[in-house]
Amino acid sequence: MALMFEDANLYASLSGEVSPYEGEAISIRTFGYPIPLQVTPDQEVLTSEGWQPAAELRPTDWLAFTIPQGDTLDSGLSALLPAPPLSAPRTVSRLSGARLPVSRSALAQHLSDGLSYQQIAELYGRKHRASAFDWALHYGLTRTAHHVLQGDPTNDPDFWRIVGYWLAEGDVTTSRKGGDPNVVRWTFGLDEESYAEDVAAVLGRYDINVNWHAVNGASSLTVRCSSQQLAKFMTQMGHGAHNKRLPSELVLLCETYARELVRGYWAGDGTVTPVGGTMNDGWARIASVSLPLLTAVHQILARLGVASSLMWGVTPTQTRYEVRFPVSSASWLGVPGRKIRQKTVAIEGARLLTKVKALESTQARGQALMLTSALGEVIPHNFALRTMPK
Repeated sequence: MALMFEDANLYASLSGEVSPYEGEAISIRTFGYPIPLQVTPDQEVLTSEGWQPAAELRPTDWLAFTIPQGDTLDSGLSALLPAPPLSAPRTVSRLSGARLPVSRSALAQHLSDGLSYQQIAELYGRKHRASAFDWALHYGLTRTAHHVLQGDPTNDPDFWRIVGYWLAEGDVTTSRKGGDPNVVRWTFGLDEESYAEDVAAVLGRYDINVNWHAVNGASSLTVRCSSQQLAKFMTQMGHGAHNKRLPSELVLLCETYARELVRGYWAGDGTVTPVGGTMNDGWARIASVSLPLLTAVHQILARLGVASSLMWGVTPTQTRYEVRFPVSSASWLGVPGRKIRQKTVAIEGARLLTKVKALESTQARGQALMLTSALGEVIPHNFALRTMPK
């Protein structure tokens, strides 16, 4: 028996001998996953009726995938949080005797209004936040840096909602001087100020200062905080929309944390498609350009008892993926909807079932993982073979 794939290193964690293979391969397409599973004809695959060789599959069969079990302990989540950076803040002003562009009272008011040093500097025609910091240092108005987490947010359900927002709408950046990422940003619509307030309230519990603003003429609201510690935590989930992902520890979040993570992600990238007259009668859809991220969300939903399909589509500029499920199957999202019968995916115990869509036999060349027994693990996806020319 052999599982076929092009890059043998991608399955280095599975036991078995990897060997070159040339011959017949069966491509199994399902309704629940956008990439076909490609195997040799004698490879046993798990179906709703048990293990059977791929060559004996029929379009009416259902493939079965094991739903990841177990929860990551709170201590395991805490271990993902980087230690705060060591720094020595400057305490002596460089402006002795200089004439400043802002009075002490005006600067105090700006700081009281929650403006960042960068915003204050730009208000007075300066390019760098260091200018405003020097003014504050000169007047004795410097405030606590608010860039180190005071306490452990990973054991707070609300924090995972903030992470969900970030997966949908966030990124990390560096300061103008470069170096490690130290700024965490979210970008919301102008009508989504409540999300910005949520980010500020939750991170404020841990002494992280958050500010947001809309640039004149812009259609979005930029939310940001300066925290190298938080930025390093977020980069464990990728950098840039195409590279977002979830570590295995987060796929195994407990139910309470997982629901909040999906709620936040849904708020940013979720929509409802109507099927029966109103927006609340249809399918919930969460879209992304990152297949690894949506594969993880697909698994989290299954752990929450929600059977979803992972689909793909091509736009003129990129390939996009989406997770689709009935709104009514995730009532905890807070979006009402009538019950829709799913015909191509289902949950049965600890298994996610997805109906076979098409079977194709081809001659292929690639690498094969030679197995001595049936594969008893989830194969979330595999990689395209180089089909031999006829």
